[in-house]
Amino acid sequence: LNDRVYEKPVHSINIDHPVLKEILASTYGCIIYQEQVMRICTDLAGFTMSHADNVRKYMSKKKQANLLAERPDFVAGCMEHGGISEEQANHLFACMEDFSRYAFNKAHALAYAFVSVVTAYLKLYYPGVFFAESLNAIEKLDEILDFTKELASFGLTLHAPSLRCSSQKFIC
Repeated sequence: LNDRVYEKPVHSINIDHPVLKEILASTYGCIIYQEQVMRICTDLAGFTMSHADNVRKYMSKKKQANLLAERPDFVAGCMEHGGISEEQANHLFACMEDFSRYAFNKAHALAYAFVSVVTAYLKLYYPGVFFAESLNAIEKLDEILDFTKELASFGLTLHAPSLRCSSQKFIC
């Protein structure tokens, strides 16, 4: 499209380890799910499932200080149990730390995808109903204003709730 050069992400995982490849194969080498972090902690660092779950909780609850406190144990475990170098273990932990900003569990992925697809379908094929029901569910004025701007791009007009028309809801 243009001549811009795209570089690899800073925290790309390029550690050639069979266990890591197995864990990340389904997501093309990227950490996407919290369950992958737990498996990295158990399979490479030798953590117990309980310890790995604590690491997962630190990520999901955004407890950065607690997560960083796990680094020495993780690095030592990876060197001893996983057979990878200290540099690789630190790199892997940095990838997990970066992932912790947007971590979610695999079970939620399907639900989020389903809601996204249904929402997109309704917005495309039934925009009037979609916007009217969305507006009826919103309580903040600034969000209502954002939706009304988007309504115009669909060629829809908004009729506010009216006592004269016996309507307590938005109609598009």
